[in-house]
This record gives sequence, C-alpha cells and structure tokens, in this order.
Amino acid sequence: MASIQEATAEVDTAVLTDGEEKALRKAFSRSLEDTRSLDTETVVEKFREYMTEVEFAASVAKAQMDQQIGGQITTPNKVAITQVEPEYFGYQDWDNIPDATADTVTTWLDSSTPDELGGTGGEPVKVGDEAVHLVLGMGTYSSDEKARSFSFNVDRSLKTAVKAEAAFRNTDLMIQWLDQPFLLYEDREIFGEFYSPFAGSTAFYPVGISFIDGKKARNIEPGTFYGTSVSGNVLVEQ
Repeated sequence: MASIQEATAEVDTAVLTDGEEKALRKAFSRSLEDTRSLDTETVVEKFREYMTEVEFAASVAKAQMDQQIGGQITTPNKVAITQVEPEYFGYQDWDNIPDATADTVTTWLDSSTPDELGGTGGEPVKVGDEAVHLVLGMGTYSSDEKARSFSFNVDRSLKTAVKAEAAFRNTDLMIQWLDQPFLLYEDREIFGEFYSPFAGSTAFYPVGISFIDGKKARNIEPGTFYGTSVSGNVLVEQ
C-alpha cells in the first residue's frame, strides 16, 4: 500500500474549495466523532453543536404555525419544544419498530408500518402543519441492536445511507450523529428503511428536536397526532 507521500507523486489531485473543506471538517466534528457519556461529549453538548440549524428550524416552526416559540412547558398559543418522540412518527413506542430479518432491507416508516397508522404500504408519510422536526442522528435503546444502516427518502429523493454499526456497538451513548441534519416541515414526505445482517429485535429511534403546535402538544394519547389531512395534524398517512 502506497504511503501518502508516495501517492502524492502517483495520483492526480484537485484543490478543495472552501465549502468542501468546511464539509470535511463538519463530518469529522459531527458524524465521525466518537461520543460517550464520559471523557468525550454528552448528548446535550452534542446538541449544542447544531444550534445554528436548531435556530433555523425554530424560525421555520414559528412561521409555519404562526406562534411564538415557547419551551418544554408552554401555553397553547406557543410552539412547544421537545425531543423527537415516537408518537410524532406513528409509533406508540420505539420498541414497536419492526423486527429485523437477516440480510434484508425492512421498511420502518411509511403510511402503514407504524402501529398507529393504517394507510397505504409503500407510500411515505407526510409532516402535518402542526410539527417541524430536526433529525440530528439515529440512536438505539437496545444493547444488541440488529439494525446497522438506514436510508431516508425525503420528498421522494433518496438520501445517503446512514451507517450506524460503529456507533451502536462501540459507544455507550449508541447514537450515530449526522453532519447534515434532516429538516422536516409541513408537507414533506418521509420514507424510512433499515438493513440488518441478522434477525432479531430492534429499538432504534431518530435523535433530534421537535417543534409542536402548543395546543397539540398538550395531548398525551398517541392516536391524537395523526390523520389524513395536513391541516391539524402532526403526521399524515396516505
């Protein structure tokens, strides 16, 4: 194998632009970083790295819902701020994510798969007008998570697959962070799949921030967040 010094004389190179250098640094500081509860970074410290994107998402939520940004506990006429919860994506609990089948791609997010939805299989879900989500990564609650990689189709455009095996198996936080978060707002369509080389249970979840309509955020029953219309719902089945 050639060393860097040897390769310099053997291969063509191209000068990186400022934007490319920034993208490279962002990948190393976010998605390629080993985060742990001790000695490196904790979840809250990691969230702070995304404050520029979080503030932008908040501005989108404010405009979309025509409400001021509130807090975790707020009045019905202000946007509530929470972490991403299962009921916002059609689930009663993240433990209800479909089990993995060996060497198979499995759908975990469409209009029929989550336990609260009854729409058309293979069709993406839509974000309702009462929610804005900023997905910063993928985590798991399982100490033996079978899912290894994830694909997201946003507005019917397939994104780069998220590889999570190293983070799930080698860090105590078990979160694979994204260098470029997904911003999900009114009318955006989402379809999600995962791959596993092994069969077994899964308990993965999207890590991030959700902005929810202040009145809707008072609901505690998962079934109250869904519908077939974008208006008045957090999630829409098709």
